[in-house]
Amino acid sequence: MAIKFKIIMTNQWLYSLIALGFLLALGVGVLAYKSGLPPSVMGHSINEIEGVPTTILVRHNLTVSPTPPACPDGWKKLWDGYSFAGGYLGTYYESGQKLGSPGSCLEKFIPIPFIRCNNPNQCDYFSGGDASMWLTTNSVDQPPISGIENIISNIGRCVVCEKPAPILVRHNFSSIPPKCPDGWKELWTGYGFMGGYLATGYESGQKLGDPGACLETYIPIPFIQCSSPNQCDYFTADDFAMWLTGVKDNENIAWSFGNNPVWGIDNLKGITGRCVVCSK
Repeated sequence: MAIKFKIIMTNQWLYSLIALGFLLALGVGVLAYKSGLPPSVMGHSINEIEGVPTTILVRHNLTVSPTPPACPDGWKKLWDGYSFAGGYLGTYYESGQKLGSPGSCLEKFIPIPFIRCNNPNQCDYFSGGDASMWLTTNSVDQPPISGIENIISNIGRCVVCEKPAPILVRHNFSSIPPKCPDGWKELWTGYGFMGGYLATGYESGQKLGDPGACLETYIPIPFIQCSSPNQCDYFTADDFAMWLTGVKDNENIAWSFGNNPVWGIDNLKGITGRCVVCSK
């Protein structure tokens, strides 16, 4: 009888452990569902896990529209504004902005958005030779534009977004955009922009791994120069832009270009490298 009693006690402990494990599993499931996840999904999404680094994404729009671009699906909007590429003082000091940085999306447009302080007790809003660079919606050469209400429609718009997810920018030397790697989702495709140079001496280079180097709209010179508090010029002599080049598969780039310039937006698009911005 003593042996039989010992076996019965062992089974009771086993059943107790099974019941305890079931209760623990049930508790984990309840916590997972508190976030509103559907029954088919167990656990938490990346947005709900504390400690996951937040990625800031800046998207620029160079189309003629007063409406800023939208954040990609699943991304939260922080603010929208105007696409600022940097500034230059007549004293030869420049301050560039990476287009993938939130500092390139200013919420208010001011043609010359900075002041110069060269005295411990004095600052000047504007002096001759100062200039700023903004992305533009204008692809046609025209005379200088005066008046904020006339200038502002020529200024590119932008939006700043956030999400705890990595970002990847991929470029190729083709007129066809590359694909995102397996496991990555496409946010947008564009054209590989390396930077610009103003005749005043200001330059704005872009890192190719930055989403600001993948502009969705192609404009040969995608920026406008503001050289006074009330006037901006779309194009001045000796302004330049630099794009990655695109050629057809197995085509020799030197043979493609020859010694002749290429004219026309549609033709230029065909020889400009493409890119894609991806995310997890």
